[in-house]
Amino acid sequence: MATTSTATATTTSLEVSGPAAPAPSVDAAHTTTTTTTTTNRQPGDQDNEPSYSPLAVALIFLVPALGGFLFGYDISGTSFVLQALTSSSNNDDGVVTSDGQHTVAWSQIIAASPVWQGLLVAASSLGAFVSSAYIMRRTIGRRTELQLGAVLYICGATLESARMGGHHGIASQVLGLTVFLTGRIIYGFGIGITMHAAPTYLGEMVPSSIRGALVSGKEACIVLGIVMGYTIGAAVPSSHWPSIYTSTLPFSVVMLLVAMFLIPESGRYLLLQDPLRYEPQAMLSMEYVFPHGTTAQQQVREIQASIQQEQERRGITVGANIEGAPSASTTSPTWKQWMQPQYRLPLTAGLGLVILQQVTGQPSVLSYATQILEQAGLMGSAAIPIALFKLVATLYAASVVEQFGRVKLLMSGCSLMLVALLTLAFYFGEGFQIEVGSIDVTKYLVLLALFMYIGGYQVGFGPVTWLMTSEVFPLAIRGQAVALAVQLNFLLNALVQFGVPVLQHAIGLAWTFGIFAILDLLSLFFVRAYVPETKGLTLEQIERIFQPAVVDDSAENERVLLTEPLLRRPPVRSYSTNSSDENV
Repeated sequence: MATTSTATATTTSLEVSGPAAPAPSVDAAHTTTTTTTTTNRQPGDQDNEPSYSPLAVALIFLVPALGGFLFGYDISGTSFVLQALTSSSNNDDGVVTSDGQHTVAWSQIIAASPVWQGLLVAASSLGAFVSSAYIMRRTIGRRTELQLGAVLYICGATLESARMGGHHGIASQVLGLTVFLTGRIIYGFGIGITMHAAPTYLGEMVPSSIRGALVSGKEACIVLGIVMGYTIGAAVPSSHWPSIYTSTLPFSVVMLLVAMFLIPESGRYLLLQDPLRYEPQAMLSMEYVFPHGTTAQQQVREIQASIQQEQERRGITVGANIEGAPSASTTSPTWKQWMQPQYRLPLTAGLGLVILQQVTGQPSVLSYATQILEQAGLMGSAAIPIALFKLVATLYAASVVEQFGRVKLLMSGCSLMLVALLTLAFYFGEGFQIEVGSIDVTKYLVLLALFMYIGGYQVGFGPVTWLMTSEVFPLAIRGQAVALAVQLNFLLNALVQFGVPVLQHAIGLAWTFGIFAILDLLSLFFVRAYVPETKGLTLEQIERIFQPAVVDDSAENERVLLTEPLLRRPPVRSYSTNSSDENV
């Protein structure tokens, strides 16, 4: 049975309209108190989940969802742009595409050089890596990041579709190619910033009972963007390839308008900057999601208590005048402090999942699905139903993540991937052939294994990794930690994408899939040992999992030290507070 404890909470009368009133001193803030009751819920305990506004949650989800959609769209849409540019040829009428229509002169540079083709595709990933590195060192707010991401999407797509450099002069070609690649990099800036803000904003704003479904749903929107990019790319004539990019503009504009006018800044982010000064704005942010009852106030008090506990642990003294006190954003933990258990363990869980989801190969192998299918004797167009299946599997994971939990989905997904990888390694190594009558079913077995490989990833690593990164990192380092996760994601994705054809040429597909299988087996151990179940818990409750805790045994208080692996940690029955109230 969960132990119930009472904690003294601070209430102040603050004007929230007009110019901001001076923040009260710490002593004055404690002149009026009210008592709130909190219960240490266990995973899955959602009976007392407060009511929330479905419209508010829908709008909060819409902006990160559109950001993910535009990311996925770029992946598949650019593949058709590359095909259009590399299929162009030179004749007496100028540079024309395969459908006989005129295109830009600099397309000949792209068509003649694999290096330029790789740069065209990788430019957005490079931009995403740079922007995520920048955002790790700057704190501008979750909603502001989403707004900036939408602006960068608009600017990037506009430059990508500018179609400059239609003449054969060197200067014209250099200008056209420069403008196009600049647009690709700027669009990548938007991807990096949006992919940093999206899981963080959703994790901090939405109710815990549906947090898993919504963060996973954002990943489904990335896959939906991939499917849409394939669809529009296939429908657009080669000579009209710029329209593939201009098609993103309406979505980017909607994303920007909703982010500017219809959703608030994250209340948790505001309190992190200054838990008293920004209390009115944080309260409004919480009331946007929880408009009824005292839920918003209770959550604000719980976050303030968590921040105070973190400041005391790090030896930060807040003076009587809060104006002169250091804010949490300016006193972020140093890299040395990151190695302390309360930071090291959640970083191990979150960043470990990001690393393993990339080095097990699926995101990168999908980029070469057409070639792999053709090597197995199947048509490259089979990649389209694979993308649709990827969407269905992601939607399924989003619908059941709150029912089965994060760890169970990760274990199930990795197990499916392991079976698929071993099947693919055996087929490409032994070259076996299975016939039913006169029909060779071997190639269909390979297709089934690819479906299982992708399905396992989309049930496990795909949606759950970014859900966990939005949950497990403590508030004090959440912005930096998510930025680091995004950097690792794009860096490793680029390295593995580069490494797949190199490994295929050096050791063959069989050993390549065999290496991925070994890494996937390691993933099963890692998930079992280091990843906690977070289903049904608030972010503050998740943060306590990784903290040294105090157990109240009525006879004496005993400090429980964190142990590794994480799941061997003794259970915690109740947490002490800084209140003078006693546990009941």
